[in-house]
Amino acid sequence: MTFLGVDEDKIVEQLKPELQKVVDAITGLAATLVLATIICAIVYIYRQLKEERRARESHSRPKIQEREDHLRESWVKAMEARLVQDELVKCHRYEGVNHLENCKWLADKYIRMLQENRVKGYKKIEV
Repeated sequence: MTFLGVDEDKIVEQLKPELQKVVDAITGLAATLVLATIICAIVYIYRQLKEERRARESHSRPKIQEREDHLRESWVKAMEARLVQDELVKCHRYEGVNHLENCKWLADKYIRMLQENRVKGYKKIEV
């Protein structure tokens, strides 16, 4: 076909490489935009997850610290009872036959500590 005296097929053949470059550039640009959109979505999701994790950790951190403090205090009291036990053994050995009279206060303290100073976990199980 001819238009204004110019063969259209010839024009299309001449412009085909240039048009292909434009199509490739547009396709590359579209792919880049799609890739950029996906990356932005991933970054957004990552930030949201990070904020949620921080919120969860900041919410649970005091509770965990409280549990650790409770367990630490419980162990300290148990070790105090062990020290009293060691002193009671020394007293028994030192006093010999009079240990019942002379070490009674230490034995009473040790028995009281055994009852009160047990290592207790943070979970309570009701039966």
